[in-house]
Amino acid sequence: MSKICTSAYAIERGDHACVAFGGQEDHRRLLSVHLSAALERGEKILYAGDIDCVESITDWLGDDTAISAPPAARGQLTVRVVEGYDGFFGPSPGAGEAFAATVAELLRDETTLAQRTGYTGLRACLVIPGELGTGPEPVLDQERSIDRLIADGRPAGVSLICQYDRRRFSSELLREVERSHPIVLDPLRAQQRQPLLTMLPLDRPLGLLLNGEIDRSNMPEFAAALRAALRVEDDFHLDMARLYYADVDAVELVAQIAMSFGSSRRLILRSPAPIVRTTLRIYGWDRLPALSIVDF
Repeated sequence: MSKICTSAYAIERGDHACVAFGGQEDHRRLLSVHLSAALERGEKILYAGDIDCVESITDWLGDDTAISAPPAARGQLTVRVVEGYDGFFGPSPGAGEAFAATVAELLRDETTLAQRTGYTGLRACLVIPGELGTGPEPVLDQERSIDRLIADGRPAGVSLICQYDRRRFSSELLREVERSHPIVLDPLRAQQRQPLLTMLPLDRPLGLLLNGEIDRSNMPEFAAALRAALRVEDDFHLDMARLYYADVDAVELVAQIAMSFGSSRRLILRSPAPIVRTTLRIYGWDRLPALSIVDF
């Protein structure tokens, strides 16, 4: 399935995401964003990586100008060296699964501790080490194994964001990594405060121009705007060329509107993103008689 590009503030407990950052400045900004998001949600935050990563984060936290998140958020942060990183990227069979088991144990321990100390959940950022040219299998085995654990709710109450330094991994491997994750963050768009949605009326043809993302945070506004389609007698167009993400509930609402149309008019989706197309196809909504997909 095509992946989601969304805001770090929209990451929910139970999500498994990844982000490829471009250097130390990107990494520092992402740390600030995750600290702020954890503070707002009442979550404990864990940053786990190799010794170099831990030393860098410790240095940033000691420099008041390096991290822009509120000081209160820093008290919610735990930084851990992950046992087993040394030699993880070797050729031994099963290295990825073994490392995933180590990560799963770490997440269980930290989630239990977060719950006992009154936090609503755990936001875990796992910084993946490695050198350019590393073979993909250990990394992908790890990601697939961890994704199965997160999807099964083991442990419950955790969101996991795997972070990769673009300078240390091949572009081919990073593409495979992104395909293995349900959610992909862009390092710049991830810093938005919330997933933003703007909706502008279209007069010719009649409809809405959508820009941004639709999820539970702005679903009521989208539903209210979409009800306008029920009050017109002509075809209704949704220009989705700049709609980067829509969750299943939003796509289902679009399908419900199309199902309410009679045989004399259509709901026309203009250039929907791959995630919208995939959701429509999975649920069979792309075969609705009154729904059309048009590319521009």
